[in-house]
Amino acid sequence: MPDWLKRLRMVLWSALFLAVGYFLFYGIIPFGRIEYSNDFSSPDYFIGRLTPKERVISGDGKFPLVTGNPVYFNLKTTRPFSKAGITLRYRRIELDEDPVAVTEDEAGQELSCSEELAKTYLETNDAPIIELGMLADKNAWRYDLKPVENKLLDGLGSEWRAEEWRGAVFYSRKDGKASADGLLKDPDRYKKAAVYNFNPETHFTIKGYTASHAPHSQLFSLRGSHEFYVYAKNEKLYFEFELLDLNLDKDNEFFEIIISRNGEVIDKKEFGGDGLADDSGRATALGKSTYESALLEEGIYKVGIRANDDMVFRLTTRQEKISYINHMRIYEVYGRPRLFSDIKRLYVKTADPKNLQEAKFGSEAIFITKPFKQYYSKISYGVKEIVFEKGGLILAGEGVFSFGPDNLINPGIRKISQDTDLDKEGIEYIIADYMKPEEDGDWMVKRVDFDLTKAYKENRTYSFLISIPGLEASKKGDTVVEISRISVELTGNSLYEKVRRLISEKL
Repeated sequence: MPDWLKRLRMVLWSALFLAVGYFLFYGIIPFGRIEYSNDFSSPDYFIGRLTPKERVISGDGKFPLVTGNPVYFNLKTTRPFSKAGITLRYRRIELDEDPVAVTEDEAGQELSCSEELAKTYLETNDAPIIELGMLADKNAWRYDLKPVENKLLDGLGSEWRAEEWRGAVFYSRKDGKASADGLLKDPDRYKKAAVYNFNPETHFTIKGYTASHAPHSQLFSLRGSHEFYVYAKNEKLYFEFELLDLNLDKDNEFFEIIISRNGEVIDKKEFGGDGLADDSGRATALGKSTYESALLEEGIYKVGIRANDDMVFRLTTRQEKISYINHMRIYEVYGRPRLFSDIKRLYVKTADPKNLQEAKFGSEAIFITKPFKQYYSKISYGVKEIVFEKGGLILAGEGVFSFGPDNLINPGIRKISQDTDLDKEGIEYIIADYMKPEEDGDWMVKRVDFDLTKAYKENRTYSFLISIPGLEASKKGDTVVEISRISVELTGNSLYEKVRRLISEKL
């Protein structure tokens, strides 16, 4: 065999071994750790592009500009991992030209209100909060959100002092007299407090409360997953659900109720659907299902309804104090229902043209004139009445919704949001689990860690979102968030650890 042919064969075999070794190494990742990075200069297999396109300006070799909230990206892996450290490098800039217009149907989450109100809102709100979230439950569409930046906390003036407390930071105005421990036990000071990325235990009681044994039905049915607070005092929780399967999706329907207190699950029960893989759109009545708890001591309980979008329920209960948390997806109404809420700003939309209508939030009228648009109110304080005539509405806001002002309960300390005004709301104390991002020249850099064992994944793909509440860039000069890089560090068991575990399981 000629020497040149031998050398060629050696080169080909070497290339083959290198290629096989490369794919084995990056497929198995034997040391259990790997890093990926995407600067968006070209398509990346592991870290996907930002979507939807209607909220991102990209191309021409520029970094993507986020113009609306939220945006999503996927992370693909070649093997299981237990942890992900995601680093975001970004900055806020002003648009140097008007963005390309999109249709209303494409925009989907477009915000709308009166022209005067929109101008005021955008001038006073430069999207002060950025958070990164991991999809934890696809059916409930629940993301585990963690802070990236909170300009409200970063901008606290010299009249505030800060001290570490139980792994968090306790902020108080300099004339404040409460400690963090004393704050949580003092109802008067509790009302002057707010939290961010922190959920303290609450010991909320209602003086003079007496249990009601008369069942009452809601004047509307709700679709999909919800959460609500309920109050009990030496009584049983009683819920009767009248269930309807919309049969819009072939996936198996499910409906589960989860009872918890101070973050600890104390009971749960699952109700099945009709068991048919039907997407005909012909709804099926599933009858009534009942849940009754054991006798419960006095206090606030959180009830989680975990269901897919095919499931609709109408609730009948004996509990007097009940309040839905942050959102209600109203499917159908019976009569003319009224709700009461302590939220500051109401967001409302419908996807169905037949449900266009006028809704009222306190004294303000909100005209829902187009589907897929999300309308919002001006900021107002205190408990307001919400009136609407038709179903098909999604109501959202930071706070709770209930059937009457006397039924409304909100045991949680107020949460810092993009709409928070510390002075107007009389906030004197803040507890926050938060660290300011690092500065890199004009850019901000923040790493956020996630537990991938609690994430939803499909085909070894995870979903993440970047949440920037209040971001709405529609013209030149508006604020956008430019993202120059997303980096991911993945860690899990090494090949040695896997082999050792398999051997130990066999012995």
